[in-house]
Order: sequence, then C-alpha cells, then structure tokens
Amino acid sequence: MKKFYFKLEAPLKVKKINEDLCKQKLAEAITLKLKEENRLNFLMSTEAKARDDLKDKLWNSARVEDLCRFITYICDLNSNIQLQISAVNNAAREYDRCRFNYIETRKERQVIEKVKEKQFAAHLKEINSEEQKISDESGIAREMFRKGETP
Repeated sequence: MKKFYFKLEAPLKVKKINEDLCKQKLAEAITLKLKEENRLNFLMSTEAKARDDLKDKLWNSARVEDLCRFITYICDLNSNIQLQISAVNNAAREYDRCRFNYIETRKERQVIEKVKEKQFAAHLKEINSEEQKISDESGIAREMFRKGETP
C-alpha cells in the first residue's frame, strides 16, 4: 500500500503555528480588555461612592476644607475615568484587530486542510481501486485454476 504524501504539509504546519500565535495574542487581548473594563468599573463605583459621601457630608454640616477635598477627589476620579475610558477603547480596538487576524489565519489553515482532505480522499479512492483490481485478478486466477485452465 502506497503511503499518503501531502506536498503542502510544511505550509500547513506554518499555518497551524501562526494560528496558535494569533490565538495566544487574542487571549492576551481579551485578558487586557477585561482588566481595563474592570478598572473602569472600579473607578466608576468609587466615584459614585464618593458622590454619595459628599451628599452625606452636605446634609450633615461639614467643613469647607472637607468639601473642597471631596470635590477635588471627585474631579481627579472623573479625569481618571476619562483616561480609563480611552484605555478601554484602545483595548477593545486591539481585541477586534486580534480577533480579525485570528479568523483570517484560521481560514487560511482551513483552506489547506480542505485541500489535504480532498487529496487524502483521492488517495484512498486510488488505493481502493488498486486493491479491487488485485482482488478481481486473484479471483479470476483462482477460478481459472479451479477449472484447470492456465492463465
């Protein structure tokens, strides 16, 4: 039986390695995006809590110094929130880019895999045809031998 040989095996291996690298980069991008979103959520909840504390201070007579500190703190939180929003947007863009690259490399690998499957199916068909010929020839030879004829 003839062994199956796929001429594009080396490019297929390269495509698989490239796909694995893209998958790893995508995982890193997902992790970064989630980290940035969590940080944004933390800042927003901290800012909301600070606003609530400020309201409580206003209802319970507070010193002007404390109110100024709260307002400064809230302003700093708001500027950090704006910076974090841009960081989240950058992480989301990087995630989208990595996802697109991964999808493209996966498609490229799948194209070569399809070619390999088709060639392997053709190889099996050829082997089955050869085996059928051998089986037919041996059957004919056996019948001729049984009848006493010489092939």
